[in-house]
Amino acid sequence: MHLASRIAPVLFSGLLLVACVKQSVATTVESDGSGTNVITLGVAKEAMQAPGGGVENPFGDSETAGQHLGELPESWNVRVEAFDDGSFVGIRIRSDFADLVELETQLNTLVRGPALDSE
Repeated sequence: MHLASRIAPVLFSGLLLVACVKQSVATTVESDGSGTNVITLGVAKEAMQAPGGGVENPFGDSETAGQHLGELPESWNVRVEAFDDGSFVGIRIRSDFADLVELETQLNTLVRGPALDSE
């Protein structure tokens, strides 16, 4: 069997997986340096209903969405909501920041994970 014929299914699966994820970060910065972040993470409904059982919504429902974030500073005013736009299901994480230093801390914590804050 040629190498290409063994790799092709893996590459095709990878392309399908990429098309099944939705991610965005929208940041609004006011003139005083404060602002708001909106982080959207989603999975295609089609991928969750794939043959062979699919997968469960990894983000939970409107009651449990965001519980994996743990304790975050109250000043960030973090609001987590489940969303379903017809094609994707997931969560939106909204947070406020006082200045650009706090924005960087939020992005490191919310997007990359809390482990990076200790570096």
